[in-house]
Amino acid sequence: MGHQDPFRHVNNTQYLRFIESGLMAWLMAFGKVLGGEKRAKAMLAGQGVSLILKSANVNFRRPVTFPDTLLIGQRPTVSSSRTQFTLNAVLYSYSQQAIVADSVGVLVWYDYDSLRKCNPGEDTWRILKAASHDGQGGN
Repeated sequence: MGHQDPFRHVNNTQYLRFIESGLMAWLMAFGKVLGGEKRAKAMLAGQGVSLILKSANVNFRRPVTFPDTLLIGQRPTVSSSRTQFTLNAVLYSYSQQAIVADSVGVLVWYDYDSLRKCNPGEDTWRILKAASHDGQGGN
């Protein structure tokens, strides 16, 4: 038990795990854009300036049953805040050929060395803004 509910649907808590896995893949790809493999690994390890998840809201659209393969897409949306942005996620079912869930997460730029939120700098914001407009810079 745990992965499926009594109705043989994937348990709702699993969706957050899927979204988190997609977030890690997006963060790795975004880190590489910002500064290559070394920067990406540092961001995943919580070294220097990276991101921390502040909140997540998941909309469950359709039940998923085993077996299935889900594609997780992520796209940032920037606002006027210089310390946070939203990351929109979509979970697409290959079996159903449909979106089964979507999510909006709020990510905060966090300086793990000084243990506080921060502004990541103009270069990072420029790249993030470009990713939010053209869908590039991550998964």
